Amino acid sequence: MQMVDEKNKRPFRVVVVGAGIAGLTLSNALQRAGIDHVVLEKHKQVVHASGASIGIWPNGSRLLAQLGCLDSIKKACSKMKVSYTRNSDGKAFITSKLFDEISKRHGYEFFLLERMEFIRALYNGLPSRTPIKTGCAVKSISESVDGVRVFLEDGSHEDGDIVVGCDGVASSVRKIMWDHANEAVPNTITTKEMQSLKVNYKCLVGLSPAIAQLPSGSMTVVHNNGFSFLIMTQPQLTFFFVFKKLDQTHYWPNFPKYSRKDIETEASLLVDLHVNDDVLFGEIWNNRLRGDLINVEEGIFQHWHSGRSVLVGDSAHKFTPNIAFGGNCAMESVATLANLIKAKLETSPHGLFSHPSQEELSAIFQTYQGQRLPRAQEISWLSTFNTRVQACENACFNFIAKYCFPLATDGMVGGLFAATVKKGVKLDYVPLVGQPEGTVPWEDEKRLRDFPSQKSAYWKTVLTLGMLVVLCVIFGVRF
Repeated sequence: MQMVDEKNKRPFRVVVVGAGIAGLTLSNALQRAGIDHVVLEKHKQVVHASGASIGIWPNGSRLLAQLGCLDSIKKACSKMKVSYTRNSDGKAFITSKLFDEISKRHGYEFFLLERMEFIRALYNGLPSRTPIKTGCAVKSISESVDGVRVFLEDGSHEDGDIVVGCDGVASSVRKIMWDHANEAVPNTITTKEMQSLKVNYKCLVGLSPAIAQLPSGSMTVVHNNGFSFLIMTQPQLTFFFVFKKLDQTHYWPNFPKYSRKDIETEASLLVDLHVNDDVLFGEIWNNRLRGDLINVEEGIFQHWHSGRSVLVGDSAHKFTPNIAFGGNCAMESVATLANLIKAKLETSPHGLFSHPSQEELSAIFQTYQGQRLPRAQEISWLSTFNTRVQACENACFNFIAKYCFPLATDGMVGGLFAATVKKGVKLDYVPLVGQPEGTVPWEDEKRLRDFPSQKSAYWKTVLTLGMLVVLCVIFGVRF
């Protein structure tokens, strides 16, 4: 490790673990701030087949526009046009132009594309790929008053001032951070906190070629008894998710594991079920390009940082994916952390060659968590609620799905999501050029304009949501 009197001869350095959505977004943000860093990815390739689709909400698009990635994303997908909500027989009882309401309010569209193509756009959009190192699995981390050293499975190491865990729900940085925290002060990270990550649902997920009877640019939710289909389409691809309630809740680290036989068995129970009037799920599954059975983890940890380590994205909070806010929330957290680090270095005597003390770093991390935790809790509730309504998990959620949601207009639903989207975070130090205008102002942009036409819709939405919460309380629903 560097000696204390040599610290100002080297720049402040960030060691980022994970080159997924959060890690690549952070690399782009740090490069634009001139902050030295390295990104360690365990896979041999950054762009590899993984997952199915990702939805980009306007709050994500605004940040991606700053990073120079939005044009590539637009080219990789087509406009989303319509959403359908259907009963188990495939008959639609809600047809919505929600996507138009989203773009009307925020200027940006809702974008849908294959997750792999999104990663490609983030990777190709980096000002430089030099900081990205692949085939670098983390083995251990050591800390001192001078910084951190991250040891890799291949025997090499990387030094820096802080470690940022962007390595997902099964984060190695989080596990090492827990161990260090409990070694320093026993029971800092309790078993209860560790088990706040839980699994109530499993998901059959994948993609297949486009099907003529499922028009491009459509989203379909099909309610069933204890499970739901979510089908989303683009010109060449159909993305599918089948969310199914488990018989019991599983807590970290004792999550179910699924074999290829389990996948086929699960699919066999679904192939004869309708996803619309004309298409059975089997037509999608039997032509799949990829398909897997995974756990749907959910939970928010109490400690997002300890020592010189800090967590971002799924390593700190995991949402169910039904409303596609996870990746967007991770990108917002990246922006928040990058803004705070940049501001600290700018006001330090040695600028980018400054090395904040542990106390100063802890203050940055605590501010970061303090700003992001309420946001994560809000999105977690919305995601959890929608997952259970779509699956008609019990009588209350079935009532909400079949009798309450159909009463909501597109404008009301658009207003509900706008209340969340408008709280998006952007980089403070990168210009935002050519931002499209919407009817709903961003909370971090101080506009003098008033939007009286939105106030009525907003309060109608709040009232509707309040009624749904009351129903949940009456029925004794617990999340």
